Amino acid sequence: ATGARRLSRAVHSAHAHVLQLAQGRSLGTTLVALYLEPERGVAHVAHVGDSRAYRHRGRHLEPLTEDPTLAREVLEAAPGQRLPATPGLWLQSTTYD
Repeated sequence: ATGARRLSRAVHSAHAHVLQLAQGRSLGTTLVALYLEPERGVAHVAHVGDSRAYRHRGRHLEPLTEDPTLAREVLEAAPGQRLPATPGLWLQSTTYD
């Protein structure tokens, strides 16, 4: 299996384990994981929830992931769409990259 598939399976397995531990209760967690394949020069990043991954080079931090928000999803679906100001409107979702 590829590194991306291995990482995806591990994240899905962890998610299933958290759901099992929750036993119907409201329980949440966040995760950032990195799977390196140096022989291929590839790094796979997975993130769940509002945890972020950054790359540090020299004196700079570069974001590798973005927090999912309802506003971002609407704007990506309909570029140029104007959104009303709605403080605190935030939707957490799960993203597997």
